[in-house]
Amino acid sequence: MSMDTAAAGALIFASLLLPMLLALVFNVIFGIIAVSMAKKRGFNTVPAFFAGFFASFIALFFIAMFPKSNTNF
Repeated sequence: MSMDTAAAGALIFASLLLPMLLALVFNVIFGIIAVSMAKKRGFNTVPAFFAGFFASFIALFFIAMFPKSNTNF
């Protein structure tokens, strides 16, 4: 039994692209969390986003090592 083109395309999407999109969503969420944590500690937010995006959970530990700043803006 042969597979038609639409079914093959759906299979490729489900097996290859869907996990990549899911990983992208999780990494963006880690990046947003890192930005929020960095802002509370007085760090630059852009490097924190990329650290959270590429290093994921490990970067959150490094940002969390520093105390929150008490400055009121």
